[in-house]
Amino acid sequence: MASCYAGTPGNGRKGQELVDFLPLAATLKDGCAVEVDWFDFSRDLKAGMEAMNQVIREGLSWPFAEEFGDATAFAGYFLSHAAFVVRRVADGSVIGLFYVKPNFPGRCDHICNGGFITKPSERRKGVALLMGSAFLRLAKTLGYKAAYFNLVFAANLASALVWSQLGFRRLAVVPRAARLRDHDALVDAWQYHFDLESFDHRTHRLVSPWHARVMLGQSLREKLSSPQVSAFFAFVAALYALRRFSRGLP
Repeated sequence: MASCYAGTPGNGRKGQELVDFLPLAATLKDGCAVEVDWFDFSRDLKAGMEAMNQVIREGLSWPFAEEFGDATAFAGYFLSHAAFVVRRVADGSVIGLFYVKPNFPGRCDHICNGGFITKPSERRKGVALLMGSAFLRLAKTLGYKAAYFNLVFAANLASALVWSQLGFRRLAVVPRAARLRDHDALVDAWQYHFDLESFDHRTHRLVSPWHARVMLGQSLREKLSSPQVSAFFAFVAALYALRRFSRGLP
């Protein structure tokens, strides 16, 4: 029985015969040439498992508290279906990885889930947005009808901005969902949905970063009462309005 938290150990190549467009070439914000490609078990296992365990140790973005102790455990979780990496063209090093697999079993297995990891040294370069864009195209090609993310922690604003830019809809809030490292209080989680049946990678357009920040700020102001937080998002909204005005936009 497959779900987003349990699976049979695999090599991350399920559905490979359906995908004919990898590797995908891209350029990051710093000018680095990269490719999105299939996870290579023999080549990427060590780097992938270490990246997974590193974000678990950080304790800020994934629900796991215990690290994966061996390759079988990691393969059962991350490689049970389809898994992919972002690697530098120059040296082949892995700087990001993600999976696509069913979120639910049986009659609901047409709804997929994704898990995304960017190496800390490569953050804020566009790796997550690249993986998210590739995820949508790959998930549709693999036959899924929708994507649903169960736990995007409200404290992980960078992740929330990526899903807003890609056009995901935030459907629900799970109150006090997580005990995150260096947070005294329990943190809410957000749930996101994307309709893949209407998705076409050739015409899909990103939401502007400014608009995504404003939408996120409006959501956060409903939950957070800190004067500093409210002032920050009011400032962002004002900048966005000024930017639109300077361009003659309504």
